Amino acid sequence: MKLLRLTVFTLVLSLNLCAQNYKWFVNLNYPITIDKNFIGENYTGFIDLGLRYYLAEFEYLSLGASFNTSILANNDNLDITSLGNYKAIAFGLQPKITILGKIPTLEVLHPFLGVGYSFYLFSITGVNPGLGIVENGETLSGLSFNGGFDIDISDHVIIHLEYYFTRLQRSNLVPDTRYNKNINLVKLGAGYRF
Repeated sequence: MKLLRLTVFTLVLSLNLCAQNYKWFVNLNYPITIDKNFIGENYTGFIDLGLRYYLAEFEYLSLGASFNTSILANNDNLDITSLGNYKAIAFGLQPKITILGKIPTLEVLHPFLGVGYSFYLFSITGVNPGLGIVENGETLSGLSFNGGFDIDISDHVIIHLEYYFTRLQRSNLVPDTRYNKNINLVKLGAGYRF
C-alpha cells in the first residue's frame, strides 16, 4: 500500500497543469484518528484524498468548495491474531465550503476554515463479539467543521495540516455521548495547486 500512496503522490506532483489563478487544489493526506470514542479507539487512518475549487477570490480571503474521501480501517484488520476474521472499514465522504485566508506578512502560510456534512459508510465482515457500535452497511452522517494550514513549498506544492471534527446524528438506540457521536481526525499531507 505504501507503493500505491507514493505512486499517487508522485502522479499528483508530476502534473504540469498550469492556470493563472490556481483555482484547483488536490491533496493526499494521512488521517490520524484521535480522541476516546468508537472511531478513535477502534479505527486507524489509511488514506485521505481531497479536491478543492476556489469559487471566489478577494484580497485576503478565498471562498471554495471542497470534497474529501477517506478510508479508516479497524485496528483488528492489522492484527493477524484477531478472532473471527473480523474486518471493518469506514469510508468517509466529506463535502464542505472552505474559506482560505491570506496573511500579507506571511505569504507562505494560508489558514483555512470549513463547514460541511460528512458521511461514513461502514463495511464489516466477520464477528467481533461485544463491539456492536455500528452494523455492516450502516451509514452515519453529521455536521462537520475543519480548520488548518496550507504551507507553500513552491507555487504549486503545499504541505497540508488539518483538524477535522464531525458530530454524528444517530438514532435514540445509541446513547447520546461523545463516545458514540464524535469523530476527530488530524490530517497530515501534501497538495498540488493548479
